Amino acid sequence: HDAVCCQRMGAEWFNPVARAAVEWCTRVLKPEHIRWLQQLPYQIREEDMLFCHGSPYRQEEFPYLFSPAQAREVFLHVPDLPPLTFVGHTHRPITFFSPLTSRTEIDVITDDTFTVTPQNRYIINVGSVGQPRDGDWRACYALFDSESRECRMVRVEYDVEQAYEKIRQAGLPRQLGERLFYGM
Repeated sequence: HDAVCCQRMGAEWFNPVARAAVEWCTRVLKPEHIRWLQQLPYQIREEDMLFCHGSPYRQEEFPYLFSPAQAREVFLHVPDLPPLTFVGHTHRPITFFSPLTSRTEIDVITDDTFTVTPQNRYIINVGSVGQPRDGDWRACYALFDSESRECRMVRVEYDVEQAYEKIRQAGLPRQLGERLFYGM
C-alpha cells in the first residue's frame, strides 16, 4: 500500500476495498510524507539481521510468506540470507526456520516465545498492529532481545470500536472496519 501511495507501483491488481483504502491514504498524506516513503529502501541489514516489509525474494512484487513452501523459496533463492530475517506484509505472525545445513528442510515455530539458535536460519513474520488477519483481533508485534537471542510475539488489546468508528467516518468501505473485530 505504501508503494502505491508513493507511486513506486500501480494499484491495478488491488481489489476494490484495498484500492479505496490506498486512494484515501494518497489523498491524506502530505507531500513530505510521500517523499519520505519514496526514499525508503525495500530492506535494511543490521549485523546478522535483515528487515523487510514482505519477502526478501522478489521483494518488489510483495509476495506473501505464510506457508513453509513460500519460506522454502526464500531460503533457496536468497543465498546471502542472514540468520535472522524479520518480515511483515501478510498481517499474520508466523516463524519459519531451516537448519544451516539444509535449504529445503523448513519447520514452523508455534510458541509465542522462542530462542534463536546459531544452527538455524529464521524468517519471523512479526504480525500486524493494524488489520491483523490471523483470526485474533488484537494487535501483534515481535520483540527480539539481541543479547539473549529470545524472540517474543506480543499481543495487545486496543479500542477496536474507536478504530472502526474512525474508518467509518473517513468514508472508507465498512469491510475495513468490520474485519478488525474478527482479525480477518
